[in-house]
Amino acid sequence: MPRRSANLAVSHRGAWRPDWHRLVLLVGLLPVACSTSVTSGLPASVPLAEAPGKVTVRALDYRFSMPSSWPGGWVAVTLLNNGSEPHQLQLARLMSGASIAKLGDDFEHNPSAAFAQLTLAGGPDAVEPGRGQEVTVLLTQGSYVALDLAVGSDGVQNVRKGMIQAFTAGGPSIAQAPIAAGTLVERSFGFDIPPIPARPAILLVHNDSRDDSHEAAIVQLGASVQEVDVLGFLRSPSGPPPFRFVGGMAAIEPGQSGYLHLDLDPGRYVVFCAVTDPDTGRFHFDQGMIQTFTVS
Repeated sequence: MPRRSANLAVSHRGAWRPDWHRLVLLVGLLPVACSTSVTSGLPASVPLAEAPGKVTVRALDYRFSMPSSWPGGWVAVTLLNNGSEPHQLQLARLMSGASIAKLGDDFEHNPSAAFAQLTLAGGPDAVEPGRGQEVTVLLTQGSYVALDLAVGSDGVQNVRKGMIQAFTAGGPSIAQAPIAAGTLVERSFGFDIPPIPARPAILLVHNDSRDDSHEAAIVQLGASVQEVDVLGFLRSPSGPPPFRFVGGMAAIEPGQSGYLHLDLDPGRYVVFCAVTDPDTGRFHFDQGMIQTFTVS
């Protein structure tokens, strides 16, 4: 499985790039356009009582409320959005020699250098205020950071407002991987999506690419909205988005897997990947990684 090294990461296909201007506009509009009445995902009032192998993170404006020490192995991570804007929880392992202080400075001035210090480990993707998302990810022993790569209504990326927090994962694995009802495959460039029922279900999310990091961001479509409308908005955001973020799996490295816990309402959804190709600068959704699916 390809791995990034500190000196090769910037040229790695699938590495995140600092070209966030379209996502700045996209996520910045969401607080105006989104309702908190969505019933898919977890409500933000879920209690914080933890079981072995579970971690709950609350996203606020603009910080995370989370423990500094996490279990290792398979960990069920729940993001609860208690803020007033959409938030996500990208988890990433710090490479050897990386520091949280330098990382914060690089996100401010040189995002490519920031991502060159990280190995992406998945996490709950963006959800609206008042909602939540659970995923199960594999955390090897070491030092990690939690990041919110979404952008607020002021056009500033949340990671630059303090939504970057260090934690450690360690100790023996105390939890097993969950049993999946199907597999959502990420490939360069597209998705294979299994049937998804309108009830709680767990999907294995596997990045089948040899070279590219991928995410699976899920949005719920508005009435009469088609995939082409979502694609058009992602390319050129203007006005309220015709969809609502309901979670998904944040970016994982090539060959890696995680588990996505879903509880979606019946309806039509789109899954897409907004990682960019460092060779072309194109978002992966412009290379085929966008697909409609129905929950019934």
